[in-house]
Amino acid sequence: VNAYKGILADLSLVNYNKFMGGENRFWSVNLDFRKFIPLQKPRHTLAFQLKATQTFGDVPWSDMALLGTPFDLRSYTWGRYRDKAMVVGTLEYRHMFNAKTGSSNFANKHGFVSWIGTGSLAPKLNHLKKILPSAGIGYRLETQSRMNFRVDYGVGKDANGLYITFNEAF
Repeated sequence: VNAYKGILADLSLVNYNKFMGGENRFWSVNLDFRKFIPLQKPRHTLAFQLKATQTFGDVPWSDMALLGTPFDLRSYTWGRYRDKAMVVGTLEYRHMFNAKTGSSNFANKHGFVSWIGTGSLAPKLNHLKKILPSAGIGYRLETQSRMNFRVDYGVGKDANGLYITFNEAF
């Protein structure tokens, strides 16, 4: 739930069909790529995420690609931006404070993050034009090992958002 290093690459293809009892017939192709780079100091991480979605067919409104959640462009109202195709990228710096007591170091439970990101939606991936920017800062409190309580504040184009939840955005 709180990666410090490594890569996650996820490609999924989802099919909804009437023969399975549904009302709609559509496809969804989703890509989620994440890279976590540990920096020289312990508990300092550079995190990157690239997500893309393309849907085809009779896609219900609730299953369209969307931007502006606590897990991507943190600054827009959840569900405000929806369409059949979406691309979003976020670069985030994660910093957990270290504290010294006498001659020993111990991990402090407090930290912060800062991020910049951008995304776009359109009917098709090759028609992406409108760019939605996002930037923000957040506070972290480690409630148990590798799990944080988080408070994030993001600013976007004509929008801002405050998010209070557990776990990292990605």
